[in-house]
Amino acid sequence: MTLKTRFTLITVVTVVLVAMAVSLAEQMRHSEMKKQFSEATVREKKMLWQALVANDLQQLVSDARLTAPPVFRKTGLYAAIQRGDRKTIQTLASGAFESLQNDIFSHMQIMDASGRTVFSSTGDISASPDRSLVNAVLRGRTFFQGMGKDSHGRPLGLVVFPLIERGQLIGAGVFASDLHHALNKFRKIESAEAFMISPSGKLEYSTREGLFAALKLDPTSITGQQETRIHKLNDRIYRVSVLPVPDHNNQPIAYLVSASDTTDSYLAQQRIQIIAYTAIVISVLLTMAGLFWYLRRSFQPLEALLETVKRLGKGDTEVRASVISHDEIGELAEAFNVMAQKIQDSIEHERQQSEDVKGKVELIMDVVSMVAEGDLTGEMMVYRERDVIAQLSEGIQSALDNLNTLVKQVQKSGIQVTSSSTEIAATARQQEATVTEQAATTSQIKTTVSEISATAKELVNTMNEVTGVAWKTSECASQGQVSLNSMAQTMQQMLDATVTIGSKLAVLNEKAGNINTVVTTITKVADQTNLLSLNAAIEAEKAGEYGVGFSVVATEIRRLADQTAVATWDIEQMVKEMQSAVSAGVMGMDKFTEEVHRGVDEVRNVGSQLAEVIEQVQILIPRFEEVNEGMQSQSLGAEQISEAMIQLSESAHQTAESLGQSHSAIEQLNRAAQGLQEGVSHFRVKA
Repeated sequence: MTLKTRFTLITVVTVVLVAMAVSLAEQMRHSEMKKQFSEATVREKKMLWQALVANDLQQLVSDARLTAPPVFRKTGLYAAIQRGDRKTIQTLASGAFESLQNDIFSHMQIMDASGRTVFSSTGDISASPDRSLVNAVLRGRTFFQGMGKDSHGRPLGLVVFPLIERGQLIGAGVFASDLHHALNKFRKIESAEAFMISPSGKLEYSTREGLFAALKLDPTSITGQQETRIHKLNDRIYRVSVLPVPDHNNQPIAYLVSASDTTDSYLAQQRIQIIAYTAIVISVLLTMAGLFWYLRRSFQPLEALLETVKRLGKGDTEVRASVISHDEIGELAEAFNVMAQKIQDSIEHERQQSEDVKGKVELIMDVVSMVAEGDLTGEMMVYRERDVIAQLSEGIQSALDNLNTLVKQVQKSGIQVTSSSTEIAATARQQEATVTEQAATTSQIKTTVSEISATAKELVNTMNEVTGVAWKTSECASQGQVSLNSMAQTMQQMLDATVTIGSKLAVLNEKAGNINTVVTTITKVADQTNLLSLNAAIEAEKAGEYGVGFSVVATEIRRLADQTAVATWDIEQMVKEMQSAVSAGVMGMDKFTEEVHRGVDEVRNVGSQLAEVIEQVQILIPRFEEVNEGMQSQSLGAEQISEAMIQLSESAHQTAESLGQSHSAIEQLNRAAQGLQEGVSHFRVKA
């Protein structure tokens, strides 16, 4: 697998993992937003319901304080209660109830001072509210308003108040609302159907009973819950919210269920989610395409350099790499050009040395040719370099000097032989001993030269192997350095990218903080608007039919304020999540940046060490080659010397045989002396 393929696979895996992480984060964010929206919806509906019930109860309190006492007193109901005349109480209380009854005021009960029910508008005097409330009102002569239920468990809005005539407590009254009015207003404001369910699962109130049955809402499964659910009915989608309705003891006496048709918003949300996922997929594809293009462009100079190296390996020493960029690959190309130039210079230097050796050998051959022709006046060149050629030249010069001396002696001996046979005999004996000693010396030199030649051949083979290993080591180290330089460049680019991402995340975190400030201001304004609209609605209710229009406007303003508060709260939570995610991302990028820094430093250290190894190996290779060539020359010279010594040994043996024959006869010696004189007369010797 090539380096380019590995980087491509790493890039693809990284982009896919990032896309999966983004998709997972988007799903988690969507789930959290749905949860927050559900909680906000329940909270909004709870606030609205409490406000509507509070308005109705305030109207009942107003009737109990201002409207009811004059009516009771005028009809004589107070006097009948004091007398305990139940029949009269039934008649008078029925008339008073008919005159006071309205959309909110739907039930009335009257108790005497002992708490006993003496009148009920329903005709069932046993359907009374909690006796503890009545007793508390009778003892404290105070008003009570809140949620309660009758003896049948039906939830009601209650106002319990004392009946006082001329400072004397004569009983207690109960004004109740059956919650139809509040449910209808809740339906108008929320544009949703409302249902009231008892804790036992009985449907007590409903603005649209058919819808409750069509949605297949199981009362026993939703009581005790406070949540928002999605229900589908044919082609419509309903958001069903459930919230408890507590009494004065904060115990649930019923559950308010609202069903809103949210088909349009639900489908819009689905479209937004599809668009978001589509955007993620497109972003991933564009990112991968950009990375592929960048990797391909980054590896083009490296591939060109690799092709140049292959041409150099095939023997093209004039090839040079093109320096396209000034990054690490460009520096590598420049270093390669320097190396190629050094290789070319080294080859030229070796050629010059070969020519020098050839010239030296030609000079030696000239001197040897003169010796072969009998001219012993030749001189060998003296070289300052202590190489094999210089040693060979010195050896030949030494042999030539010895031969020159020998010829001179032979010439002198031939002249002396003609003058005295005695001297000839003595000289012959001395010459025989000298020749014998020379033959032994020549044999020793021959053996030594043979050993030198064999050792030189072994050294030549060893140096060939060492040179081959050095070349392979240099090639492997060069390839490793190319890979390390490419890796260092890529990690440096990753380091620059992580620094840029960290700075962008910091700016995003700062902008999110500014959004929080604006959201806080909007929330405060929405709260103030909500309070003002609530007060306006109360005043409009007090004004009766003259305030109906103003009440509708106030209700719409309050609904818009509630929606604004919910929206700002959602925005605030989103911004907080964004800040948390950005903070986590900054920490993760800082840690990743440190790891990349450490990796870049380690790659650079390994690259520098590998460069030193390459440099040392490249320095050794020319030296190995020089030693190899020297050893080859030394081996050749030793062989030549060995051949010369063989010839010299044969000559010495022949001379010894000739000297041995000189003892046979003086005549033969004289004739031999004359022949020797004639034989050495053609030799030219030094003066």
